[in-house]
Order: sequence, then structure tokens, then C-alpha cells
Amino acid sequence: DMDLTSVLGNKDSVAIIIPGWSASDQNFVYTMMSQIDLDRDPFQYLELYGLPQWQQYDRIDLDYFEKLNVHISSNAFLDETSPEVQQFKRDFYDQYGVIAPFEAYLGYDIMLFAGRMMKKYGNKFQYHLEKENPQYLHTQFEFERVVDPTATSGTENLPIEQFENKFVNILQFKNYRFQRVN
Repeated sequence: DMDLTSVLGNKDSVAIIIPGWSASDQNFVYTMMSQIDLDRDPFQYLELYGLPQWQQYDRIDLDYFEKLNVHISSNAFLDETSPEVQQFKRDFYDQYGVIAPFEAYLGYDIMLFAGRMMKKYGNKFQYHLEKENPQYLHTQFEFERVVDPTATSGTENLPIEQFENKFVNILQFKNYRFQRVN
């Protein structure tokens, strides 16, 4: 049995990161959550940060997720209450007779984004990716250039190695489900 009162201290608010990510870490995460809940001041504001794999944890009481204000990061998030997501689900089922897998949302969003970019900027649309950061069904796009840091040309025209979507969804467990907060 560990005592976390010295770690939690007597601060008004505390943020804690627990790095457990695999299925085998579930017991460790559960133990840490229960100990934090036991040792914290009930009037202290607490945010507990974990990893996206926590969404698949099935042996942790969801009350801990709620009480400890759990936040996770995720590269994608489908808001099942969104009218757009619900419409896509209906349309996909009507068209194909099956429930849409996650990959259907991903493919739809990427093709819609690429098509809109090509319509607006033509076949050199990749040089305009940083101008657009729309929200789609599964995520938001915020592209940034990744350049070759060893290149010797002027700093303004470094060779582009690739473009990366730097947006990360931050999800909070609230009302017994994960919700996007950014």
C-alpha cells in the first residue's frame, strides 16, 4: 500500500500523468486511480491524464474516470451525438447494409478534405495545407511542414520532407463518456 498524500500535497489543483498504455498496465492504472482517490483532498481539483488505450480498459470502474477528471489524447474522435456523425452512420448503412467501421469515417474525411483543397487550390494544393484547419467527422486537420533540418539552402525555402497533421484531440471523461474538449 502506498501513500500519495505527499505527492498530492495541499494544493488547490493537481494534474497527474499516468503512463500506463497496454492491456497489461490496466491493473497498475486501476491501483493508481484508487490510491489517488483515497489519498486526495475531496475539495482539491484534480485532472488525471492518460493515454488513448484507456478507452479499451474494461476492468476499471468508470466512477474513477468521472471522479478523477480523466483526460486522454487521441488522434481521432467520433462524437456519437453529432448530427453529422449520425447522418453519416445512417447514410452508410442505407448504402451498404452494414454499420460503418472507423475506417469509413477516416476515408470519407480525407477524401472530402483533399477534394475541397484541390477544388480551391488546384493540383498544388499541398502548399496551402497550412491555411486550412477544418473540423471533420473524426478529427481536425492542422497541417505543418516538416523540413529537412540538414539542408543548407535559405531558411525560407528548405526542402519539404512531408506534411503532418499536428492536431491532437484532448478527450475528457464527463457524464460517463469521453468528450472532446479542444
